[in-house]
Amino acid sequence: GNPEDSQVMGQFSQAIEGLGLVARECSVPFVSGNVSLYNETDGTSIFPTPMIGVVGKNIDIRKAPAAIATGEGFLALLSTHKVPSFQFSGSLLAKVFVDEEPGGQILPLDFPLEKACGQYLSTLIADGKILACRDIGEGGLMLGVLKMCGPKGLSFDLSQLPDSFQTIESLFADLVGSYLIQFPGEKEFRAAVQLLKRDDLTLSGIGHVSKTGNAKVHQDELPSHRLQQLLRAFLA
Repeated sequence: GNPEDSQVMGQFSQAIEGLGLVARECSVPFVSGNVSLYNETDGTSIFPTPMIGVVGKNIDIRKAPAAIATGEGFLALLSTHKVPSFQFSGSLLAKVFVDEEPGGQILPLDFPLEKACGQYLSTLIADGKILACRDIGEGGLMLGVLKMCGPKGLSFDLSQLPDSFQTIESLFADLVGSYLIQFPGEKEFRAAVQLLKRDDLTLSGIGHVSKTGNAKVHQDELPSHRLQQLLRAFLA
């Protein structure tokens, strides 16, 4: 939007302060970025869309897991919360369906816990324990699963989802400090649980990735062609 608008400039300023805080707390440099200023139609600004460039280092790139599933496996949810904290305000679902100005309180980050979560993931990756992994960001758990399974036309069964994921808001809300992990099977998942020595991180099995069949969330089924439609609608 127009930075001469005090509200737009306030968003821009707060975004920079937030990025600076993350960079300092996590010792991660943001090496580049881009933001679209003066981007508006009929006086209405687009949503804030800062793009951030970060460079990471991997000791053995051959062990780096993909962000998408390429075959069958067991799905798990890694979280920095015993009980998930749902951030629906500002989420992708709210942006698409809620007819009002986006806003609301953003959940705080627990930086030491985020670092511990990253170290645990690094251990699993170094040991070759996982097939795929991605963070749960905009769009929440459901869009994360769709992004992981959809590109290769895979289906999923989330009948093991915790009871806290019963509502539309909980399925599509942004989740702070949460990751989807695909293991080869439940045996590898249980071994990963044994490696988790912290009580403040949780690793929960939520279901399976499969090559065929309708998708299932709890006990509700969703035909495979509807999955692709849903994925395209959210990524449009």
